[in-house]
Amino acid sequence: KRDALISDQYRWLLHRFMEPRTLKKLSSDDLRFLFKAASMAAFYTVDKIYANDLRHVAAELEMRNAATNEQRVKLFHVLVQLRDFVVAKALLEKHPELEVEALPRIPPDFGSAQTVAFDATDGADELKSLAFDVSKGVHLVVISHPLCSFSRNAVAALEADPEFASVFSQRTIWLAPVDGRLHLKEIREWNIQHPQAHIVQARHESDWPMLNEWATPQFYAIRDGAVIAHVTGWPKEGRKVELAELLKRLSTAD
Repeated sequence: KRDALISDQYRWLLHRFMEPRTLKKLSSDDLRFLFKAASMAAFYTVDKIYANDLRHVAAELEMRNAATNEQRVKLFHVLVQLRDFVVAKALLEKHPELEVEALPRIPPDFGSAQTVAFDATDGADELKSLAFDVSKGVHLVVISHPLCSFSRNAVAALEADPEFASVFSQRTIWLAPVDGRLHLKEIREWNIQHPQAHIVQARHESDWPMLNEWATPQFYAIRDGAVIAHVTGWPKEGRKVELAELLKRLSTAD
């Protein structure tokens, strides 16, 4: 509801000002305000409309020599979040002084319909496209991230309990949510420490339409592309009871 409200208000109040011809008539202070609004909306809702608006405003600020590296970094992160790596790399090549994570090489098949996630090769020099088909059979998808303390607590508790061995089976996908930062170093370190809970990253949220919450951690039991059970979060006391019930439903769905 929050995200929808932000999007609706942005489109109603601000989007009409984002045409290049309109932007040229505005003051630099107004441009900075519009850039801030679009970057805030992009933080909560992944949509190309915000990236395009940011690029238009940034271009006008650049024309006036009024753009800042802080604004360029925000634009870079929005482009990465949208997986528009070509434009993000072009921005970084033009401004190599930006303090952002270097982008790896992108495989030619990254934009294919089959790609729904990606992994980092050793050294994080190149991404590897991944195709997961959860439209058939049963699967467990765990939304998690190494920078999330709740995810770390969850994997530690589950690794220490043999009753949850099925969480680390081949039909489980450990999936990092879409983010404006790739965090390749942190994910590689997690994968070394937890090889049975190897995290890959979602390409776009739209590639996973059955998942409606991306806050970490989330546990989704999926049968033939539909969620049949869902456990969210990992509080101090854990979620072992709820997760055991989810796994039971998953096993009976085979």
